[in-house]
Amino acid sequence: MEFGIFQEFPPVADGNESAAFEQGLAEVEAAEELGLDAIWLAELHGAPERSVLASPMMVASGPMKPLALVVGSAELPLLRQQTADFAGHRARYGLPVWYEEIPGADHFSIMKEMAAPDGRITTLIRQLFERTA
Repeated sequence: MEFGIFQEFPPVADGNESAAFEQGLAEVEAAEELGLDAIWLAELHGAPERSVLASPMMVASGPMKPLALVVGSAELPLLRQQTADFAGHRARYGLPVWYEEIPGADHFSIMKEMAAPDGRITTLIRQLFERTA
């Protein structure tokens, strides 16, 4: 059996993200000093009111695993911009990333590109495996 804490890294009153991280890390250090076995990090994507970790763009690093980000050109402009921004974020920190917009695809039709053996997303997945082999 493991005993631990569940850490959300909640925002602090003044809205300062650095202070939120300092407070959260102080709690993690205290848990370690108390002998707890584990720290579980919340994944509250899209809930910035609950956690400063709500977006992977809040962290100045990430996994070195290659990532292909694909969005349809017929998606809402905000969704296209968020995908492009995340690709740029990864690139800024030297993390392997490929970004592509599939012409005419939207939130539903883009799934055909993943289901088809010769679809663009399927091809990107194959290329990612080839690059990491």
